[in-house]
Amino acid sequence: MSHWTRKLAVILTLGTCAVLYAQTNDDVARGRAVFDNYCIHCHGTDTYNSGATEMLDAKYGGAVPGALEDRTTLTPAFIREFVRGSIGMAPYRPTEIPDSDLEDLTSYLMRNNP
Repeated sequence: MSHWTRKLAVILTLGTCAVLYAQTNDDVARGRAVFDNYCIHCHGTDTYNSGATEMLDAKYGGAVPGALEDRTTLTPAFIREFVRGSIGMAPYRPTEIPDSDLEDLTSYLMRNNP
Protein backbone atom coordinates (compact mmCIF):
# COMPACT_ATOMS: atom_id res chain seq x y z
CA MET A 1 0.00 0.00 0.00
CA SER A 2 1.46 3.35 -0.99
CA HIS A 3 1.98 6.22 1.43
CA TRP A 4 -0.90 8.20 -0.12
CA THR A 5 -3.21 5.19 -0.13
CA ARG A 6 -2.57 4.68 3.60
CA LYS A 7 -3.26 8.37 4.29
CA LEU A 8 -6.51 8.23 2.35
CA ALA A 9 -7.56 5.06 4.21
CA VAL A 10 -6.91 6.77 7.56
CA ILE A 11 -8.84 9.89 6.53
CA LEU A 12 -11.80 7.85 5.32
CA THR A 13 -11.74 5.71 8.46
CA LEU A 14 -11.63 8.73 10.79
CA GLY A 15 -14.43 10.41 8.88
CA THR A 16 -16.54 7.27 9.03
CA CYS A 17 -15.95 6.92 12.77
CA ALA A 18 -17.18 10.44 13.36
CA VAL A 19 -20.32 9.83 11.33
CA LEU A 20 -21.13 6.34 12.62
CA TYR A 21 -20.37 6.93 16.30
CA ALA A 22 -23.54 5.98 18.15
CA GLN A 23 -24.42 7.17 21.64
CA THR A 24 -26.93 6.07 24.21
CA ASN A 25 -28.02 7.90 27.35
CA ASP A 26 -26.20 5.27 29.42
CA ASP A 27 -22.96 5.85 27.46
CA VAL A 28 -23.24 9.58 28.06
CA ALA A 29 -23.94 9.11 31.78
CA ARG A 30 -20.99 6.75 32.19
CA GLY A 31 -18.86 9.18 30.17
CA ARG A 32 -19.79 12.02 32.51
CA ALA A 33 -18.55 9.90 35.42
CA VAL A 34 -15.25 9.26 33.58
CA PHE A 35 -14.93 13.01 32.87
CA ASP A 36 -15.63 13.85 36.52
CA ASN A 37 -13.06 11.30 37.69
CA TYR A 38 -10.18 12.01 35.31
CA CYS A 39 -10.71 15.22 33.35
CA ILE A 40 -12.59 17.79 35.39
CA HIS A 41 -9.57 18.61 37.56
CA CYS A 42 -7.93 20.41 34.62
CA HIS A 43 -10.79 20.80 32.15
CA GLY A 44 -13.52 21.95 34.52
CA THR A 45 -15.17 25.34 34.48
CA ASP A 46 -15.09 26.35 38.13
CA THR A 47 -12.35 28.47 39.71
CA TYR A 48 -10.43 25.55 41.19
CA ASN A 49 -10.55 23.11 38.27
CA SER A 50 -10.09 25.21 35.18
CA GLY A 51 -6.36 25.43 34.42
CA ALA A 52 -6.47 23.73 31.02
CA THR A 53 -9.83 25.33 30.19
CA GLU A 54 -8.36 28.79 30.79
CA MET A 55 -5.32 27.97 28.65
CA LEU A 56 -7.57 26.76 25.82
CA ASP A 57 -9.77 29.86 26.14
CA ALA A 58 -6.65 32.00 25.73
CA LYS A 59 -5.35 29.88 22.86
CA TYR A 60 -8.58 30.03 20.86
CA GLY A 61 -9.55 33.58 21.81
CA GLY A 62 -13.24 32.73 21.82
CA ALA A 63 -13.27 31.12 18.37
CA VAL A 64 -13.64 27.69 20.00
CA PRO A 65 -14.83 27.06 23.56
CA GLY A 66 -12.01 26.26 25.96
CA ALA A 67 -14.34 24.04 27.98
CA LEU A 68 -14.37 20.58 26.42
CA GLU A 69 -17.91 20.04 27.67
CA ASP A 70 -19.08 22.98 25.52
CA ARG A 71 -17.49 21.88 22.26
CA THR A 72 -19.60 20.70 19.33
CA THR A 73 -16.95 19.42 16.91
CA LEU A 74 -14.98 16.80 18.86
CA THR A 75 -14.43 13.47 17.09
CA PRO A 76 -13.55 10.03 18.49
CA ALA A 77 -10.11 10.16 16.84
CA PHE A 78 -9.35 13.61 18.26
CA ILE A 79 -10.41 12.62 21.79
CA ARG A 80 -8.42 9.38 21.64
CA GLU A 81 -5.27 11.17 20.43
CA PHE A 82 -5.37 13.55 23.38
CA VAL A 83 -6.33 11.02 26.07
CA ARG A 84 -3.72 8.51 24.98
CA GLY A 85 -1.16 11.33 24.97
CA SER A 86 -0.08 11.38 21.36
CA ILE A 87 -0.49 15.15 21.40
CA GLY A 88 -1.19 17.89 23.87
CA MET A 89 -1.24 16.36 27.34
CA ALA A 90 0.21 13.60 29.49
CA PRO A 91 -1.13 10.20 28.42
CA TYR A 92 -3.60 7.99 30.19
CA ARG A 93 -2.70 4.38 29.55
CA PRO A 94 -5.40 1.76 28.89
CA THR A 95 -4.74 0.44 32.40
CA GLU A 96 -5.77 3.85 33.77
CA ILE A 97 -8.67 4.65 31.44
CA PRO A 98 -9.76 1.42 29.75
CA ASP A 99 -10.92 1.63 26.13
CA SER A 100 -14.53 1.05 27.24
CA ASP A 101 -14.32 4.10 29.53
CA LEU A 102 -12.69 6.09 26.73
CA GLU A 103 -15.63 5.21 24.47
CA ASP A 104 -18.06 6.42 27.15
CA LEU A 105 -16.02 9.61 27.63
CA THR A 106 -16.21 10.12 23.88
CA SER A 107 -20.00 9.77 23.99
CA TYR A 108 -20.16 12.37 26.74
CA LEU A 109 -17.88 14.87 24.99
CA MET A 110 -19.68 14.42 21.66
CA ARG A 111 -23.20 14.72 23.10
CA ASN A 112 -23.49 18.33 21.86
CA ASN A 113 -22.31 17.60 18.34
CA PRO A 114 -24.88 18.34 15.65
